[in-house]
Amino acid sequence: MNKIFKIVLVLFFLFDYYFEVFGRMLDYVGLLMLLIYMMHTYSIRAPIMSFYRVKPFFQLNVFFWIVFGLVGIFRGGIITVGAYLIGAFLIFPLYYYWGLKSSDAVKRITKFLIALNLFFFFVQYFIYKITGVVINFHAIPGLIQPRTYNEGLIFFRAAGLYQEPSQYALAMIMIVTLWAFISRKPFGTLCLICLFSILLSESLWGIGAIVVYVMLFSRSMLFKLVFVGGVVSLIAIIMLTPSISGGLISAVSIERIANFQDDPSTSLRLGVNANSESSFSILKIIGSGLSTSSFQATGANGLNFYIISFGYIGFFIWILSFFTSLKRKPLIVFVTVSFIMTSYPIFTYLIWWAWLALVFSNLNNDELWK
Repeated sequence: MNKIFKIVLVLFFLFDYYFEVFGRMLDYVGLLMLLIYMMHTYSIRAPIMSFYRVKPFFQLNVFFWIVFGLVGIFRGGIITVGAYLIGAFLIFPLYYYWGLKSSDAVKRITKFLIALNLFFFFVQYFIYKITGVVINFHAIPGLIQPRTYNEGLIFFRAAGLYQEPSQYALAMIMIVTLWAFISRKPFGTLCLICLFSILLSESLWGIGAIVVYVMLFSRSMLFKLVFVGGVVSLIAIIMLTPSISGGLISAVSIERIANFQDDPSTSLRLGVNANSESSFSILKIIGSGLSTSSFQATGANGLNFYIISFGYIGFFIWILSFFTSLKRKPLIVFVTVSFIMTSYPIFTYLIWWAWLALVFSNLNNDELWK
């Protein structure tokens, strides 16, 4: 059981190996491995029932997921609905159950994922800095190619095993958050190296994620104040003396930081320039069904995706589920998850459900928190 679940978790975390024709093939392979394992061992009922049976607000979420999933199918979101429901009803309970039963295995595979991602990131980063050669870890026929190098601007940002820095930052903040809960050392050596690598990737979303992480996990108010002051000072130095900071951060990233409000990527993700509808609509309250067909117009991020799909009622129930289903640190998890959702509609990624399940299982495991 441990070996299969660990291998599949690694495959799910390689979500950016996306084929133009087939999509996320590694997700399919991982899902097939889990299905074969369950068919061979007949171990499906216990994982499925271990969580949903005792968590009332998740049962309400389940109701919303089914109803609005079916509505989404009629809106043309068959693939989206399929990925979402497989994640919610299969991947989440399986990995929640595994996390409860095999906490040592979860700890080992999390350390492996950290080492794996850091190795490929720093290999790509230092080889470019030393030789000017861009290593492409997606050089496989049929794969969508990474956006790490802009020839016109001569602009490079390392992303390791991912297509772009923001995806690397997303994966690493998920892994480092899980490790922070497992190790109880959110500012241990491994976590600090991970956060530093996110900074080196020059992802603006990643920089924001670092700030959120520090503010959530630091227990010292003095440290938080010093950290915020340091961040503000660093930004000021970058903006006022680009020649000094250019060795660590590229001129393009300095320009993006200096003109954050005008950054196209940020505007698209947050819907800054979108025309919001002021008129009342019942769909804003109850949701319009699970589909990716229209949510980008008001902000191409997962949080907006969830609200448009399930409405404010579904969003409110989703918030309550954190505070009623987690025995420990519900506020930290809720804020972390909410910020992660400002990146992509990650609900349709199978890794989202596996990661969320492992976070929940760790914080609900009384044996680990004695």
